This record gives sequence, structure tokens and C-alpha cells, in this order.
Amino acid sequence: MISVQGFIERFTLSLSTVGLGFVLHELAHRYFARRYGCWSGFRIWPAGLGLALVLAILSRGRFIFAAPGAVYIVPRSGFGITSKTNGMIAVSGAATNLVLAAAFLLVSSLGGSAEYVGHYGAIINLWLAAFNLIPLPQFDGAKVMTWDWKIWAVMTILAWLSLILLA
Repeated sequence: MISVQGFIERFTLSLSTVGLGFVLHELAHRYFARRYGCWSGFRIWPAGLGLALVLAILSRGRFIFAAPGAVYIVPRSGFGITSKTNGMIAVSGAATNLVLAAAFLLVSSLGGSAEYVGHYGAIINLWLAAFNLIPLPQFDGAKVMTWDWKIWAVMTILAWLSLILLA
């Protein structure tokens, strides 16, 4: 059984790493969508929240996959979004996670408890980038690959190789 202090420590760690990575990833999509003249807004996906709860219970907290929602993008004009614009909006999320991973690695160099937080934050953000770059429909990776497969390949290799080296 985890103590109250242990719960607070784990919750704070998760909020400062997973939460920051998820929120900034989605805000990057929103920022670039609006920059390219699109309407964008976050929509909650209740089934994704339920999945996170069920997996947390079944794994006793060892494995949690959360997909609480995403930023939805709609062009303001009736002409749609080009594959380049869609790809650039999509790649902004993974790029944000890669930058956050680098920032967390810098934090880990401080030693002590910052080393643990930094290492954990780097790995979490690399997982977020790698997962979102999967080239399946509805994932950012499919949109990036449709736009420019070379950018997709570089980002994907960087995320997975970094994960392998840090694990």
C-alpha cells in the first residue's frame, strides 16, 4: 500500500512530466492551427479517460495509457487544409515533446532528486513523441508522413533512438 506522501510525490511527478508534455503538445497543435488560419479546440474523449482508469486498476497502477482527448482542427475557409499545413500542425506536437525531453535531460544533470525527475520527464516526453508519430490514421504520424516522409523519418528515428539510449 502506498503512503499518502508517496501518492503525493508520484502525483506531482506525473503532473509535472506527463501533464506538462500532454498539455504543451496539444497547445502546440492549437497554436500552429490558429497561425495557419484554422479554428482549433480541445475535445475531451470520455472513452479514453475510461480506458486510462480501467488500465490503471487492472495493472495496479503499473501501466496507464491515457487518451483524454485531442485538439480538433477545422479550416475557416471552405477549401480544406493542404497536406503541408496539416503536416506542419501535426509535427508541432511531437517537436514540442522532443524539446521538452531535452529540457528534462538538462534538469537531470543537476543531480539529486532533479536527476530522477529529469530522467523520468525525458523518457515520458520521448514516449509521447514516438507514440504520436505512429503513421496510422488519426495519429500525428500519418499526417506528417503524408506531408513529408523524410521529416517523419527523422523525427521518429530521433524519438525511438533516444528512448533506446535512455532506457
